[in-house]
Amino acid sequence: MSRSTMTTPAALGMMTLTGTHRNTQAMNQTSNLSEADNIKVAVRVRPLFEAEKHDKGAVSVLQVTEDHTTIKLLDAALSGYNVTIFAYGQTGSGKTFTMSGREEVIVTDNYQGGDRTDGIITRSVHHLYHMMREKKDMKYALSASVLEIYNEAIFDLLNLKAKNLPIKWDAADGFNVPGLKTVDCSRVDQMMEVIRTGMKHRHVGSHELNIESSRSHSIMTINCCATSLDPEDSDYGTQKFGKICFVDLAGSERLKDSNERLKDSKCEGTMMKETANINKSLFVLGKN
Repeated sequence: MSRSTMTTPAALGMMTLTGTHRNTQAMNQTSNLSEADNIKVAVRVRPLFEAEKHDKGAVSVLQVTEDHTTIKLLDAALSGYNVTIFAYGQTGSGKTFTMSGREEVIVTDNYQGGDRTDGIITRSVHHLYHMMREKKDMKYALSASVLEIYNEAIFDLLNLKAKNLPIKWDAADGFNVPGLKTVDCSRVDQMMEVIRTGMKHRHVGSHELNIESSRSHSIMTINCCATSLDPEDSDYGTQKFGKICFVDLAGSERLKDSNERLKDSKCEGTMMKETANINKSLFVLGKN
């Protein structure tokens, strides 16, 4: 994305949607994605805050139309492809709201989705289970895990006893986190419980830049196993493994601004360390 799109950075959140698979031709047939569609960048603009309208004279400059790229990628994941959807932008730009929706609604006991403010993750989960019910000639199995990267350490949000987990790489699984709890989810309510538990345990903080700021990067991974039940299918009985990663990055901040706003706060030292680590990891991501 060119720099010209970031004309109002305080109001912008970016989502990058990617799908990868060794067999590009098969991916095209399954999900109608061309090779050029393997990486998509979308822009979501949150409504302006009153302070931005009155104090800074900011105005909305972008209009975003609806796109169905996310649905295409989800369908591809059910066919055995690896998909990543991640949101990035400065603090307060609406990344967590875009990915998760209203946190106070999601964490409500027994909430199963349906609110008009549901984020990408909840909507994606419901789409996955809908497609699983529709495809009678396929057998599916889903499992999920949720982790966060906080101050350069990995934490399991489904098992609070698992802290400072290692990250490994091998040829079969790529990058993985040994010891990370993975929950089998045969029903949508089980998947929603995973979302709810992860959201409850994520590190957040309040400061003048953002009243409820995510202080960590979070990754929810849904593993998909699909098996054809159609004897006429050339892949009959063969298991295909796909994966969807939903990544909500912590927001970038200018350390100078954070320091000025937090200098009288009791949590100044903690939040300054968080800000430095967030910016450090985002800088590394930008280089890759």
